Amino acid sequence: FDKLTIRQKAYIYYLSEATLSGRDITTDQFGFFNLRIRKTLEAIYPAAKQMKDDSQAQALCVYLKRVWFSNGIYHHYGCEKFVPGFTEAFFRYMVEAADIRLLPLKEGQGVQQLCDELCPIIFQPEILPKRVNKADGEDLVKTSACNYYQNVTQEEVERYYATKKDPDDKQPPSWGLNSRLEKDAEGILKEEIWKADGMYGPAIKRIIFFLEKAAKVTENEQQRMVINWLIRYYRTGNLRDFDRYSIEWLKELDGQIDFINGFIEVYGDPLGLKASWEGIVEYKDLEATRRTQIISQNAQWFEDHSPIDPRFRKKKVRGVTAHVVNAAMLGGDEYPSTAIGINLPNADWIRAQHGSKSVTIANLTGAYAKAAHGNGFYEEFVDSNITRSMIEGYADKCDNLHTDLHECLGHGSGQLLPDTDPDALKAYGNTIEEARADLFGLYYMADKKLVELGLLPDEEAYKAQYYTYLMNGLITQLTRIQPEHQIEEAHMRNRALIAHWVYAHSEGCIRLEKRDGRTFLVIHNYEALRPLFAQLLAEIQRIKSEGDYDKARQLVEEYGIRVDKELHEEVLLRYKKLGIAPYKGFLNPWLKPKFDAQDNIIDIEVDYSETLEEQMMRYSRDYAMPPSTQEKLKEIKRSFRLLMNGEVSRSMKEKGVEYKLNWGISLPELQKKAAEYGHDYELAIALWKENIRECKIMAAMIMPPEQMCPEVADIWMSQIQSYEIAEMTSFNLFQHLSYAPALAYQWIATDNEMKQLCGYIILSRLFMNQQMPNDRGISEFLDQVIVSIQDESNRVKKAAITCITRFAELGDEYLTLARQALKSLKMEDCLDFL
Repeated sequence: FDKLTIRQKAYIYYLSEATLSGRDITTDQFGFFNLRIRKTLEAIYPAAKQMKDDSQAQALCVYLKRVWFSNGIYHHYGCEKFVPGFTEAFFRYMVEAADIRLLPLKEGQGVQQLCDELCPIIFQPEILPKRVNKADGEDLVKTSACNYYQNVTQEEVERYYATKKDPDDKQPPSWGLNSRLEKDAEGILKEEIWKADGMYGPAIKRIIFFLEKAAKVTENEQQRMVINWLIRYYRTGNLRDFDRYSIEWLKELDGQIDFINGFIEVYGDPLGLKASWEGIVEYKDLEATRRTQIISQNAQWFEDHSPIDPRFRKKKVRGVTAHVVNAAMLGGDEYPSTAIGINLPNADWIRAQHGSKSVTIANLTGAYAKAAHGNGFYEEFVDSNITRSMIEGYADKCDNLHTDLHECLGHGSGQLLPDTDPDALKAYGNTIEEARADLFGLYYMADKKLVELGLLPDEEAYKAQYYTYLMNGLITQLTRIQPEHQIEEAHMRNRALIAHWVYAHSEGCIRLEKRDGRTFLVIHNYEALRPLFAQLLAEIQRIKSEGDYDKARQLVEEYGIRVDKELHEEVLLRYKKLGIAPYKGFLNPWLKPKFDAQDNIIDIEVDYSETLEEQMMRYSRDYAMPPSTQEKLKEIKRSFRLLMNGEVSRSMKEKGVEYKLNWGISLPELQKKAAEYGHDYELAIALWKENIRECKIMAAMIMPPEQMCPEVADIWMSQIQSYEIAEMTSFNLFQHLSYAPALAYQWIATDNEMKQLCGYIILSRLFMNQQMPNDRGISEFLDQVIVSIQDESNRVKKAAITCITRFAELGDEYLTLARQALKSLKMEDCLDFL
């Protein structure tokens, strides 16, 4: 990082801010109640942390840390709901003692009602028990707690998206990728699109803000184009814009810095349609990239020699690029637990026509490798010293190479038959795809080609990968499964499928042997394994290429799901003795920019000092999803009730100032409240629609003048019915519009009293600020002033006289013109009086 230029560091910083800004999107996607539960726990966490001798308080702290780690109340890998180690009574006691301002209370909700809403979700295991349910024969949508669907069934979802697909479309969008599907009260299905003016809009707008900053400091024009297409997609929600962004992202190969930001992977949806939000910022490890470049340069050779039906091979491999990178920042579904390799895009037609781009993340794999050395794991689970020695000599290199083969080539290999639906495998699609990529890597690990290319040191190295992979699939990944549970997660199902299928067809070349009550994997014939991997790869590719749902289901259900109870209990006991956590995650660095007087970044300090809880509490404070416009409106109206002045309100009503509601709040209080929100176009529009005095005044205070077009200004003007609102809107907003002079001249010439009043107020302010009218404007203005003073109401007459007075103050020339105009009315002396 230190070797990067200031511009490159600034680029990473702004991309990192965009990466962190989507955190709450992921948490909300992973469960309807997740955000409210997390915010409630965070409100009581400081007090619980101080109660060091209270076991329930400490259990609550652990529970919150699990929520942080998994972006919600469900395990990030197993998807089961966490079991709290504290009681409901204790939770209620802590919430009731919390600062009410920190609790995520809904409009009109009290603390008791908040507890009543959340406690069944937290404490009753039968309510929303799994984030993603893939159990065969069940309605996967209705039985999954993920927040991708509301009030719909699996059949309704599948039928809805089937109607969107055009069999003649050779470039089909990933239908459903960026939306929540729900059924309204009338039974109508509709999608809530995740975009700037849709669902998650406030968070997406913040992401866009930092992407726009990043676009100004890119390394090259292609990176800028990539960002601009991503911004366009975030604004429109159009999936074809996403495809265009993906294609442009594939073309960007020259920069040292790259990123992923958006709704990408579909593992969190039981139907594999809807994507969780994720972000990662990375920069190339130029030395280590040599390995992946060798692989990508030989992609056609690997494709041509794949042991699959030639019909399913790509005749020409396109655009396969791969790099080794270092992660600079992780976000969303990539944080704190993250992938170690990534291959994108996921759309099959883009892979076929444009290729794919892969990364292996070196600083993460390196950290995992260092953490694994000397922890006793291999001593406990590997069958002999000879095998352990082989693993210690080759495993790290083989693991990285298998990841490269999986990501760089495996996901990009093969092709669908022309009429195959990419979603034909439904809930089993993710598992089959991961198995296909893993098998591709396993098959080639034992190929002499890897030694010839210098990727492996000798022809014995592959054995380390074969042993550790099969040991994991058959035995050690069971450490990640809760007692009495089956395998749910797609990557784990894939590894179990491969390992158990190979074991079932190995004819004794591999065995599970018991020694002193412990089960070990023993491989008697490594050479016999490669043909088995080839056979399974050929079948998995056929299933994928032909869309054979029934065979996919049969393979996954038979080999990838079930857990041997006795072996499971044994493995958990053995693993517990080691004191090793079954999952690991990462903390992000804290990037602290230093700016010059022109707001340019001149340096980035990289701070590694934060603890887990410090980082998570900072993120919850600094990167919380901004409230929606409706949430802001509710909060503002609630605050108005607290600020109301009944005497002022009654007095104004007695004087004929009528509104639907008038809280009698003073202008200084409204200015203070408006300053809290700053300029906000959508909020201003929402406030203006309320027939409430304070809402309309505040709307004019926060409307960004540069965003208000003449058509909207006319609409607002036509809806003004109060002299006070006319004055406040003209003073706070209309006078600041770029087209204010033309608007004012137009309004004073109408026969509408409110428009005339606003027009004269605007011109008075412009004249006070020394904005001179042109010759035509002078003539029109003076003619209209005469008419207004003669014929209009007292308010308009006074406004016209005040306005011509401000006109006269522009200079002697203007004073003379004003006197001449007023002479016909015998009012020229009023200028001296005023």
